[in-house]
Amino acid sequence: MPLRSKLLQVPQYREKYLQYVKELAANHITVENLGPVIDHYRELVKEEVAMDTRKRTTLDAFMTATNPPGEGGNVIASLFGFIEQRREFLLKHEDISATSEIQLSPYANSPQSFGDSHVPLTISEFMASNQRIVKNADGEFEDWIEIYNASDEDVALKGLYLSDRDDDLTKWQFPANAVIKAGQYLVVWADESGEKKGFHTNFKLSKSGEVIVLSNGKTVIDRIQFGMQTTNVSQGRLNSSDGKLDRLTPTPASANQKLR
Repeated sequence: MPLRSKLLQVPQYREKYLQYVKELAANHITVENLGPVIDHYRELVKEEVAMDTRKRTTLDAFMTATNPPGEGGNVIASLFGFIEQRREFLLKHEDISATSEIQLSPYANSPQSFGDSHVPLTISEFMASNQRIVKNADGEFEDWIEIYNASDEDVALKGLYLSDRDDDLTKWQFPANAVIKAGQYLVVWADESGEKKGFHTNFKLSKSGEVIVLSNGKTVIDRIQFGMQTTNVSQGRLNSSDGKLDRLTPTPASANQKLR
């Protein structure tokens, strides 16, 4: 009997396994998360596919199978359709749907507080023109800003702010109990919906360029100034030490990848 099967015969291991499968299906196996990955590798290999004289399918079939929804592809027969069907199957599976949800949260019991001189947070990535990369909880494509905690301690965001103006540092305040886990990323929606609960700022980002400022209301913790942006392409830092901005393959809430 395979080791996995033996482990899943232990009730507490099986319960934990099903909880994680449920978490992955509900919040990670989504078109919004995996779509940018498909787009990236499609662009990377499509010229090779076109030149391949021994391929078992046509270039049109390859493009159809990797077309995002709304680009003329048959979604049911595409990778995007597979993602949606697999997610639906997992979430409706009798054992998975019956299990309790695992408790994963951006809020921590004992986050670390830092003085004004050193808050280990950076503006890691942002997108000022998002038309098909990732949706917010309302199913809308909105601008977003990613914050990275480079430390090995959870960092409390109480008393910290984001702004798109140097002369108004307190434009939007993080929720009082919000925390970024050690070594993790947090996505904030710059969707001009500050009245909503959670991470929704009261400003949008300008595609033509502006600033993003992270501060405690008085002291600037990090600041990015950017110019004209390309739709569905993010910008951010591949090396936090030099502060240089690079065009990126969008990876909200995960490590940055240079655009290829």
